[in-house]
Amino acid sequence: METVFIILGGLAMLALIIIFLMKNDIIEDKDEDLIPDKIEDIYKETQERLIEVKKEYQDVKLALEDLKKQIKDIKDAAEGKKKRGRKPKK
Repeated sequence: METVFIILGGLAMLALIIIFLMKNDIIEDKDEDLIPDKIEDIYKETQERLIEVKKEYQDVKLALEDLKKQIKDIKDAAEGKKKRGRKPKK
């Protein structure tokens, strides 16, 4: 239980130090929401990167689904089944 109080006390001290530095204009906080601008910038950049990672994940997921179908086609060909897919033009 003591370690919880020590951790909470340390976090409270850190918060007080950050607030003190912001009030003395050592750390910038232009919108005065008690969150340093540097941290807000890092958060926004992280959110943008997360969106891009999600898009790439969807692309990879679709590619893996196609690969799964093609692997099944290879298995079928090895078993002697005829090729599926488009019919040849007459």
